[in-house]
Amino acid sequence: TLVCYSHKQLVKLNRMEATTEVSCWGAMEAGASLVPFSYKMGSTPGSDEVDIKITHCGVCHSDVHQIDDAWKLASFPLVPGHEIIGNVVAVGADATHKLQLMLLSLREVQF
Repeated sequence: TLVCYSHKQLVKLNRMEATTEVSCWGAMEAGASLVPFSYKMGSTPGSDEVDIKITHCGVCHSDVHQIDDAWKLASFPLVPGHEIIGNVVAVGADATHKLQLMLLSLREVQF
């Protein structure tokens, strides 16, 4: 599952060969309930991207505002949820600094 992606961002993700199907929940229009939604994306991350297999995802107030298009910035379909837990499964060649930042913030979490 990808998180908090608008239709425009999903189109950008599809620039690679679309071989992996992603199943998630999305709002198809402003104020709509979340429904099952799927799209295809490339099987490998771009050079500056990190691929995370998401195991858990939270939805907070900012996601609700995006679903409702309260800030008039949303683009649909919209897949909400930017607070995630998961495993890094692939790292693009130029994404090491992003990965280090993610791991630093994860290290602060006490289990």
